[in-house]
Amino acid sequence: MSRILGVGIIGTGPVTQGLHLPTLMRLRDRFRVVHIAGRTASTTAHVAAWHGARAGTDVDALLADPAVEVVAINSPSDLHADHAIAALEAGKAVLVEKPLATSAGDAQRILDCARRTGGHVQVGTMHVYDPAWQAALARHRDHMAAATMIRSTIVLPPNPLFEDWSGQIIGRKGYPPPFDLSVAPVRAAIMRATIIGLAVHELPLIREIVPDWGDLRVLSARPLPPFAYDIHLAIGGRLVQLTATLHTHRWSEWSMAFLGADAEVRVDFTPSYVPAGSGRVTLVSDSGTAIVPPVTANGYLAQWVQLHDVVCAGAAPLHGLAAAVEDIDLAVTLADRCSAWAMEHAA
Repeated sequence: MSRILGVGIIGTGPVTQGLHLPTLMRLRDRFRVVHIAGRTASTTAHVAAWHGARAGTDVDALLADPAVEVVAINSPSDLHADHAIAALEAGKAVLVEKPLATSAGDAQRILDCARRTGGHVQVGTMHVYDPAWQAALARHRDHMAAATMIRSTIVLPPNPLFEDWSGQIIGRKGYPPPFDLSVAPVRAAIMRATIIGLAVHELPLIREIVPDWGDLRVLSARPLPPFAYDIHLAIGGRLVQLTATLHTHRWSEWSMAFLGADAEVRVDFTPSYVPAGSGRVTLVSDSGTAIVPPVTANGYLAQWVQLHDVVCAGAAPLHGLAAAVEDIDLAVTLADRCSAWAMEHAA
């Protein structure tokens, strides 16, 4: 029988309610939610009651709770670094949602603290842990490394559609009014926000195949309404296209494709908040088409299992903190350069 770790969660938004809590309910032989801290007392109490957990608005009280062994940080992105460092200082293992931090300096602070305290920090980059991505690396890495073009495509309806299907989300905040992309500083700000908030999902996958991105060039970077982008890059002799669109119909696509002269490797992921199992891998080459079908576990489940294996069995991290810091370095560099491009060019 595996050891059951007590989990404390900071934040009570849709990521907690619709993703992590349902996942942890499937892993009750490994985890038990014991404490939840959120900004709004009523919402926190309601969410915690469903799981028999202690509720409060005081993060320090959660970190001082001896029943909490793992802290899941689902707070606003600009608080991730401070919350992760406080959890490490309190002797807790940490799972921090994307992004690890909003600056390279803050990411380095987390790494320095983890090295000093000996604590474990894992970033919730669910696609890194998705069995489909791991299968693609194991079977087709050579084809992926030979790709001359890498394409990330995200086509989704706004998150609330999937959030409400995954659970009864309470305490939802309203959406901001439409952005005026004719204003240069607005274009730059939206460009930065979409890279740090959305493109950050796929940047670790790209960096796995193209670890040396020192020659990164932005060819074009356009923000799209209401919160999306169309970005074209040159990295390591490859063209890289990052496209995201949000729409009002139910059709969706979330894929990574690696296209070379002799083969294409494509990984199709399920949308966030949809616990439909892993993604699917397709290899198209001169030999025909080979498919690795989905399996039951998805990336959210796999990342929590990995954390349990590290904490309880001393397993080697699948995607270590130093690699996650390099991911943020790439994300921030890309955000800076794409924001500058968007500032100078009309929408």
